[in-house]
Amino acid sequence: MQVLPDFLFDKLDRIPDRVAIIATSDGEWVEHTWRQLAFDIAEFARRLINADIAPGDRIALISENRYEWPVIDLAIQICGAISVPLNPLVTASQTSALIAHCEPVLAIVSDETQAKKLADKTSDESGPFSIWILNDSSWFPTGRDSQAEGKQDWLAELAWMRNLCANRTRPDSTVTILYTSGTTGNPKGVMLSHQNLVSNALAKVAILPLSENDVRLCWLPMVHVFARLADLATAWLAGCVSVISRGKAELFDEIQKFRPTYINGVPWMYEKCCRILESKGELNQPGSLKRLLGGRPSICNCGGAPLPKHVLDVFARQKVFLVNGYGLTEAAPVLTSNSPEHNRSGSVGRPVPGVDIRIDSDGIVFARGPNIMQGYFRDPQATTEAVRDGWLDTGDIGRVDEDGYLWLTGRKKELIITLTGRKISPSSIENCLLADPLIQQCMVVGDNRRCLVALVVPEPSKAGGDFEQGMPGVAEARMQLLHDQILERIRGALSEFPAYEQIAELKIISEPFSIENGLATAKQSLRRHEIEKRYSGQIESLYKSLHAKSVGSDS
Repeated sequence: MQVLPDFLFDKLDRIPDRVAIIATSDGEWVEHTWRQLAFDIAEFARRLINADIAPGDRIALISENRYEWPVIDLAIQICGAISVPLNPLVTASQTSALIAHCEPVLAIVSDETQAKKLADKTSDESGPFSIWILNDSSWFPTGRDSQAEGKQDWLAELAWMRNLCANRTRPDSTVTILYTSGTTGNPKGVMLSHQNLVSNALAKVAILPLSENDVRLCWLPMVHVFARLADLATAWLAGCVSVISRGKAELFDEIQKFRPTYINGVPWMYEKCCRILESKGELNQPGSLKRLLGGRPSICNCGGAPLPKHVLDVFARQKVFLVNGYGLTEAAPVLTSNSPEHNRSGSVGRPVPGVDIRIDSDGIVFARGPNIMQGYFRDPQATTEAVRDGWLDTGDIGRVDEDGYLWLTGRKKELIITLTGRKISPSSIENCLLADPLIQQCMVVGDNRRCLVALVVPEPSKAGGDFEQGMPGVAEARMQLLHDQILERIRGALSEFPAYEQIAELKIISEPFSIENGLATAKQSLRRHEIEKRYSGQIESLYKSLHAKSVGSDS
C-alpha cells in the first residue's frame, strides 16, 4: 500500500520538467514544474527537521489557497507529521478553540492577521508552541532554474526525500486531522490515514479519469477535504496541471484565462453559471455554457450537496457533462459518484471501487471501505457512535435503486418535524426555490411549529439597485413589494408540493449566508443552527404575525 508522497515521487521519476502548479506570486502568474515543486518541498521539510519536528507531531496550517499550501502539506507528510488545516476565515475565538483541542507544536500561518488569532495560545498550559509566518520571498525563492541545480544534486535530493518518507511514514499513519464544518454542532477532528486518502484518490480517478494533459482550476478551499482529495491528491496521482485560483471573486475570469478541462465545484458554482447566463439572456443559447466555462471542459464534477434539478437541466440542455457525487469528511471523502459510463441524473451515483453502501430501516445511509476515517481525535465516544462494526453512519437519508444508484432525500439532523408530526426535508424545498433567479439563498424553518417559514436572500441584481446598498436605504414600500413578489413566486413554485410543505411566510435577509459571517461552511452548506440563532428574533416575529392572523380570521 502506498503513502500520499509516493504519487509525487512517481511524477518526479517520469515527468519532472512538466508543469505541476500555476499560481500567483507578487501579482504575476508563475509556472512551477514537478522538479521545482520538489525542491521547495525538500527545503521546507529540512526546515521542519531542523525544528525537531517528529513523526506524529501536529502542525496547524492556517492559510488561504496559495502555492505554499500544497508544498507545506507534502513536506509535513514526508516528515511523518500530522497536518491540521484550519479555516483562515473563522474568528479568533473559534481558531483558539481548535488549537486548544489539537495542541500543535507548530502553527504555520499566512500572515500577521492569522498570527494575531494565536497570540494568547503560545504560552498556555498546552506546552511549547511556535508560529511561522509565511513570506513568499524568504520561504520560497522564485525564479530558480531547477535544471541548473545539476542532475547529481537532483537525484540526491530525491533520494533524501524518499528515504525520509520511508523511515517516518506508513500506510496506517495518520496524515491529517480535518475539523468538520459543523453545520449542526461543534466541529470534530476527523483523523485520516494515508491509506484512507490513497485508496480514495485511486477510486476517484478510476471513476472520473484524469491525465497529465488535463488542466484543473483549484478554487475550493484546501482546508476542506473535497479540495484536499479531489483537487490535490488526485492531481498528484494523475500528474495534471493545477492552477491555484485567487478565490471566488476571480473564478470566472481565471476560467477564461486557463480554460480548464476538468472542473471540481459545489452546487453554488454551477448555480452561479446558470445565473450568469440568465442575466445575459443566454440561458437557452447553444454553446453559451461551454464558453462560460472556458470552452473545453470534458467533465464538471460536483460534490458537497445534491444538485438542484434546474441546474442539471441547464447543463444537460447545453450538453456540458456534469456529474454529482457524494461523500463526507469521515469518508476521505468520496463514497459514490456518477461517471461518463454510468450516469443517472438526480442521483449521486454508484459506490466508488472498494466502498459498500447499505440503507437501514430508518432510511439512514451507512458506508464502509478503506476510506473510512480512523476516528475523531480525542473523542472515542463520538467515534463509537459514528462507526459501528466498520460501518459509518453518514447521517444522511436516502435510497438505493435497482441499479445501485444512491438517491439522497435529506439529512437526519436537518429534518424538520412539525407539531403535526410531519417529517420534512428542507433541502428539497430549498432546491426548488433556488430555481427562481430572484432568490440567491434561502433556508426553510419550522421544526416543532405548525407551519413552515423561510429566510430569503434575494439576488441583488434582480432585487433592485437600492437593495444592493443594504437594507437601511430601501424604502418600506419597496421592501413590501419585494416581499410580496417573492412570496407569490414561492407559492407558484411549490404548487405541486403537499400542503404541509408550503411556505406560510418569509423574511427577506439582506446579508448573504457566507463563510465570513459564520453562516456557511467551506463547501457553501448552510450552518442551519447558527442561522436560526442569528435570526431567532425575526423568526419569532414571523410566527407571532401568523398566529395573530390566524386568531383574527377565527374571530
